Amino acid sequence: MTLRRRRSASPTVASLSFSLSLASLFVLGTTLILPTHGQNTPPIITGSLAYTQANGRFYIHGGERSTTDVSSQLYALDLTRSWTADAPAWTSLAASPFSNSYHVMTHSFDNKFLYLFGRNTGTPKAPPQFINKYSVDTDTWDAGVTPAAISTPDRRDFQGAFNPATGDYMFLGGNYGNLGATTSNALNIFYTKTGSVNEAAIPFPDLAYLQGGAVGYVGKGPGSPGLAVFAGSWSSNGTVTGKSKTLVNPGTPRINSNGAWSQLTLAAAPAGRMYPCVASNTDGSKVVMYGGFNSET
Repeated sequence: MTLRRRRSASPTVASLSFSLSLASLFVLGTTLILPTHGQNTPPIITGSLAYTQANGRFYIHGGERSTTDVSSQLYALDLTRSWTADAPAWTSLAASPFSNSYHVMTHSFDNKFLYLFGRNTGTPKAPPQFINKYSVDTDTWDAGVTPAAISTPDRRDFQGAFNPATGDYMFLGGNYGNLGATTSNALNIFYTKTGSVNEAAIPFPDLAYLQGGAVGYVGKGPGSPGLAVFAGSWSSNGTVTGKSKTLVNPGTPRINSNGAWSQLTLAAAPAGRMYPCVASNTDGSKVVMYGGFNSET
């Protein structure tokens, strides 16, 4: 099967293989005994899936093979031991009661829960709530919630980064509405210690209505620590069609630290692009960006 770039408001295709290679950048955490069912059973290959790293495991959820074939799978890859490329140490966990794609995932500060954000309402079995929660200890899903702070509950296709210093997870941009026809200029901070979330408008025009963005945690340098935007495109009127967009310059990305935005200047940077893969190491001293599209088309 070939994954195709979607010619709509949400053209991203996540690269699972690269995401897995990036997982090796992270420092491994506390060893966790996962449920024994589904050991070494590989997941279905999907695009636009959510992923995070915690407890020495790399978790993936959902994704899609087509607009009508959307997954509810949850898998964990063991990063605490060696395995061969043709036999990775996957464990199948409890599938969610919904299917989802173009969403993001993070973990609680104590690594006991996974949180998923976003709703692809175009899927046949879309999640009824914006935030969904999985218990690592019990391998069960809790009822989801849609806090009042979330202004567009059908928002999707945004990007986020975890701040290990504070335990906060920040995500921004994306789109919503019929087939994701309207882009968002929202910035959200999810406080994993309390489970609360807030939302604010992005103040800078070069980040407003961000789509196809890529963000990472930067722990070193001026303006850090915080979430930095390295790629994507923006449209000043918030609509996907009928308006040309401008690629974000990764050489001068914006960084948000404790709610204050500033410019992050890099000595050398690649050309602007959309939907690259971005990952940071544990202390945010290194950010890796790979792939992506060099234009809207």
